[in-house]
Amino acid sequence: MDLRSGRPRVIADINTMEQAERVETTIKAGYSEVVIETLLQWIMAEEDLSVSYDKMSKSLPSLEERGAAAILAQESSELAKMLEDLITKIRSLDDLLLKHIKLVSKYSGSQPKATE
Repeated sequence: MDLRSGRPRVIADINTMEQAERVETTIKAGYSEVVIETLLQWIMAEEDLSVSYDKMSKSLPSLEERGAAAILAQESSELAKMLEDLITKIRSLDDLLLKHIKLVSKYSGSQPKATE
């Protein structure tokens, strides 16, 4: 969002490369890495759901229920794939954050704290 929109700032102005390095490292650790881990957990849950729904689709008493379970199995599988695509995009953002950290650390006098 554009800062000119009048929204409150979430970080104070940074005035040194040391401050920039701390902020960039905090963003990487506090946002992108957490989001990726959360999405990985979600993927595992959807994969487990898909397997369960698939089994149910073979054992439920009515044809209608079996059909519903088969649809849910397919949709959970598709959702897991969409989440994997999202992780790929977020990892690209994470790579850019790492690039920022390396660049600011070059001028802050310390070594990069983030890992690749």
